[in-house]
Amino acid sequence: MRRKINFHLYLVGGISILLTTIFTMMIYYGFIEQQTKRDLRNYAGLLGQNYVLSGHNIQLYETKSQDIRITIIKPDGRVIYESAADADQMSNHSNRPEIIEAKKTGTGEAVRYSSTLENDTFYYAVLLDDGNILRVSRQTHSIMALFLGVLPLIIGIGMIIFLLCLLLSNALTERIISPIEKMAENINSLENNLAYEELIPFAKIIRMQNIRIIRQMEHIEQEKNKIQMILENMSEGFLLLSIDKNILSVNHSAINLLSAKKIDYLGKSILYLSRNEPLNNSINHAVKGESISNDIFIDGRYLQIFINPVYDKDEIIGVMCILLDVTEKKESEKIRREFTANVSHELKTPLTSISGYAELIENGIAKQEDIKDFAKKIHNEATRLILLINDIIKLSELDENSTELQLEQVDLLDIAKECESMLLVPAQKKKVSIMVVGESCKILANPSMIEELIYNLCDNAIRYNKPNGNVTVAVRAEDTHVILSVEDTGIGIPEKYHNRIFERFYRVDKGRLKSTGGTGLGLSIVKHIVQQHNAKISLSSTVNVGTKITVMFTT
Repeated sequence: MRRKINFHLYLVGGISILLTTIFTMMIYYGFIEQQTKRDLRNYAGLLGQNYVLSGHNIQLYETKSQDIRITIIKPDGRVIYESAADADQMSNHSNRPEIIEAKKTGTGEAVRYSSTLENDTFYYAVLLDDGNILRVSRQTHSIMALFLGVLPLIIGIGMIIFLLCLLLSNALTERIISPIEKMAENINSLENNLAYEELIPFAKIIRMQNIRIIRQMEHIEQEKNKIQMILENMSEGFLLLSIDKNILSVNHSAINLLSAKKIDYLGKSILYLSRNEPLNNSINHAVKGESISNDIFIDGRYLQIFINPVYDKDEIIGVMCILLDVTEKKESEKIRREFTANVSHELKTPLTSISGYAELIENGIAKQEDIKDFAKKIHNEATRLILLINDIIKLSELDENSTELQLEQVDLLDIAKECESMLLVPAQKKKVSIMVVGESCKILANPSMIEELIYNLCDNAIRYNKPNGNVTVAVRAEDTHVILSVEDTGIGIPEKYHNRIFERFYRVDKGRLKSTGGTGLGLSIVKHIVQQHNAKISLSSTVNVGTKITVMFTT
């Protein structure tokens, strides 16, 4: 704006100087022209009077005014007197405009330009009483010659004036712009800082636009924060890349899933975040316009990735990537496959025994005294099969979790004592003593599930105990939690198996299956019940010393 104002002021100043010079020269030339014509009229009048009074006594005035040329022309155009040349050598003047006009009106005027002399010649003719024509003339500089003569002076004065215009225009521009710049500095109080009344409508519009822009920016910032909050709280990893594979946006989940350091990755290449080859290959394909869905393995975790190109109209401008942790899903699928194989094996074993003993009895191969023993074995295997099927059904029900749990206030100590009474006979057979200690503590839970949980823990403690061993069930309150613990003095569990004993059908010593009579599903059922009650379970065990399992409920 400052440059434009200065430029236009310079332009106006230059044009003004030029036009002023031209008009001044024209006016000055006009004054010269009028003065010359007036002098010629006066001089011609004096000569005319003298001519009338004194005949041809013209030399008196000629000597007094050497710059004026005097000519006397006969009516037929013949020159009879010329003060500046030989009259006999001059051509006929009857066709000269001033002569023609003088014959008609008594006086005549004309101006003729001489390109050779670059001068203008003014002529004035007067018709004398004797019919002759008196013409006087004077040469003056033409307007162009006059202009060229004073051109150096004009240029010098023009430069001085133009320099003054520069200084004045800069000062004027600064004076005009300064209040506007102050308005920009105090945009929140425009109407109180106006230097020009003409800017009041403009200031009101700017003020309204400024308020609208501030509100829009606040709204955009809020929306940005919402989106950022959503992205940061997503369990899924989110990654947005430019077409050059530089990171535009990444959330903490993506950084964690890719096992990267927690630093600022914005603007950096994807290689700073991850050098996983399958991931980078998938991104390279997405940059070319392909949509990729793939599974990758990073630091012991399975990640499912969805990568799609981002378009602006028909042009790819970036890549969006979603990362999902499917490790649990993969592990569940693995456990499900193992569970299916284990169920088939566990069901096949008792059924094979039952089928074999029944076939011996049916074909009469078994001796009469062995039939009773075979029938007992068939009964034991059938009982084991029923227990196994019941446990499988319970696990299936717990897995489905299709119905909402029926919760009520239950006393853990009372349920533990009921389980104690139910397991007295099995404990006596194993020569194991069971004891319940603690205080009355109530929790909000499903009674039948809690009974199943305590029963299975106690049953396991009895099954894998030593003769004359002990099982202690303890209930106590601790801050906002209720702690249930089942401790035995049994064979214990090696530390390397601690993370697997809650898996279905997993047994540390598979050879003890028949001697203990367990199904291998008890602790799996316990784990499911704990999860459904949002409780926590922990294990501590030492080989040949004993095992302690603790469940912590939140009240």
